[in-house]
Amino acid sequence: MKMGTIIAALFTIILGLFVVWQSKDYPAQVASAPGPGIYPTVLGSILILLGILLIVQTIISKKREAISIAFSSKQAIFVYKIMGICILYCIALPYIGFIISSFMFVGITGYLLGQRNWLGLIITPLLVVVSIFFIFGSLFNIPLPNQTIL
Repeated sequence: MKMGTIIAALFTIILGLFVVWQSKDYPAQVASAPGPGIYPTVLGSILILLGILLIVQTIISKKREAISIAFSSKQAIFVYKIMGICILYCIALPYIGFIISSFMFVGITGYLLGQRNWLGLIITPLLVVVSIFFIFGSLFNIPLPNQTIL
């Protein structure tokens, strides 16, 4: 599985380079304070560093790992379901807005993760959505997506 690890490390390095490249247009400093370009540049640099470390560790390692990947296993199907829910959430967000889509996302994800108590499946998404709406919408005054079709 060394080749798979090296491919993943190269992907991580490429992603880090892309993030650093995209963040070059943002100022690194604004009025003697960190600007919007600092955070993505630091994260991209960390991705590059970790990718390089992973390649070095993989090359130095003498242990050969025999890992078989079953794409139709129960765990893999669970991951596919979560990925599908995330994709549907991203698609639904601009159309039905933050409140409804996030409530549904948290509730469905909780159900998939094993929450079977219906009261918990209603209260948890409600608390999450109200908390996020209060923190970002009210405290930080960051606009959240509004609904467009309802």
